[in-house]
Amino acid sequence: MVGDFYVSYTNQDADKWKGDGQQKQEQWNLKWTKAIGDSRLSAFINTSRRKEVDYQDLSLDLIKRKGDTLDNFYPNFAAAVNASNTLCGNNGSTYVAACDDQYYAGAGLRNDELYGATADLRLAQNITWKTTAYYHHNKGMGLWFTPYQASPDGTPISVRTTEYGIKRGGVVSNAEFDLGDHLIKAGVWFEDNDFDQARRFYAATANTSVYQFPSNPFLTQWQYAFNTKTSQFSLSDTWSVAKDLTVGAGFKALKVKIDGQLEAGTGMPSGSISAEKGFLPQLGINYRLSANNELYGTLARNMRAYQGAATGTSPFATTTAGFNAIRGSLKPETSDTVEAGWRTSGRGYEGSVSAYLVNFKDRLLSVQQGSGIQGNPVVLSNVGDVRATGVEAALSFRLASALTWYNSVSLSKSTYRDDVVSGTTTIAIRGKRVADAPDTMIKSQLGYDDGALFGNIGVDYMSKRYYSYTNDASVPDRTLVNLSAGYKLKNVSMLRELSLQGSVTNVFDKHYISTIGSNGFTNSDPTGTYATLLPGAPRQFFVTLTGKF
Repeated sequence: MVGDFYVSYTNQDADKWKGDGQQKQEQWNLKWTKAIGDSRLSAFINTSRRKEVDYQDLSLDLIKRKGDTLDNFYPNFAAAVNASNTLCGNNGSTYVAACDDQYYAGAGLRNDELYGATADLRLAQNITWKTTAYYHHNKGMGLWFTPYQASPDGTPISVRTTEYGIKRGGVVSNAEFDLGDHLIKAGVWFEDNDFDQARRFYAATANTSVYQFPSNPFLTQWQYAFNTKTSQFSLSDTWSVAKDLTVGAGFKALKVKIDGQLEAGTGMPSGSISAEKGFLPQLGINYRLSANNELYGTLARNMRAYQGAATGTSPFATTTAGFNAIRGSLKPETSDTVEAGWRTSGRGYEGSVSAYLVNFKDRLLSVQQGSGIQGNPVVLSNVGDVRATGVEAALSFRLASALTWYNSVSLSKSTYRDDVVSGTTTIAIRGKRVADAPDTMIKSQLGYDDGALFGNIGVDYMSKRYYSYTNDASVPDRTLVNLSAGYKLKNVSMLRELSLQGSVTNVFDKHYISTIGSNGFTNSDPTGTYATLLPGAPRQFFVTLTGKF
């Protein structure tokens, strides 16, 4: 019972495109498989070690004043200390807003191990049963060198961490019964997740490493122990009504219970919350008009469970008073989706077009109070309903045996349907666009591959995006052009294939905002001072050598 083994190893070490610091990742993937008749057993072990120095979060105002290449002070610790002493209210100075222009450094450290085993069994000619058991262990930490808390020796900077540990295990099991015109599927999923999270502070010096987990905290601001239990059952039937007509119907029942206990700190909530829906229906239809054309449609209801965490959009991320204020209106977010479309193909082309409508109910919004590095509890509000409508289309051509042209477009409109009441204040967001939801995205790529020479050139457009709920703050649209070219050789020494590829990203060196919401979103930012933006990289050149055994 030896079976087949698969092993892969990746070691990545890249400099940041601006500022100082590296982004490192080491990953192992091991897999074993064994066929036993028509059944198959398998097991896997995946590990990852990630160490990444972060970029400084910027605002529109900061980009205007200092440019989009501004980054953290790292590794100039003296400059960070000087800024903290002169701008941040330390050592008798007066706090000014420029305190938050630059910090010393930020980093993310994460160690993951994922283990699992699968039994994919054929119990009879028409019955299969697949079960996977898994276990995930994680140790992670986000580091931020903050000027808002001094180290015990008087250094006006300390290391503020958000620490987390995950120990979760679960089982996913699905059975299929092929009854001719009917394909019955039944499945269950159980998971038990222990999640520990804490906010701690460590002494900072010029020698403090951003690539290692710190030890010996001098302050624990808060510490939580969360347990999340998830159970799901699903049942569906795919019915071949006629040669060209297939109808699918089913449902899933989902329950997620979170127990959160505050083990250190004050002013934050403890307790249990549950999200449960016993009937989430799914319906689909597919009608084949001809050998190359088909129509399809889907109806689905889904539920989004709460997050078991003291950060982000979680009921536990606010104060006890804030939690009590929303407790009566706290409901899990649900969505109803309607989608219909057409797929077509022919000699030298493939295309599709679809339209959708999604109605969300009971969406939670979180608003960060103060700068993100201060770590203040968020203000949570139930925004009520959100509606998303849109049309998506894709069309690809094979212009010649080695030449292809792919195009896609997405047109959407996502809006809040209700105003938000925060305490005694009403935030007028009804009819406003949803944050970080562009209306238009267009992609086009021309590719060539004759088996030896290969390459492509692509254009990527995205319309403006809002990062304030009232839509008074946004980042402009952007268009990027990327290209690559390479050459492949077959059967080179021990290698089955050897290829050399050169790539250029952002060919025209455009200045643009890549990520919004890196520090969450805000109700309003008319002056453009909320630091939650990450600029995109300038024009970059890459050379890749790949060998396949």
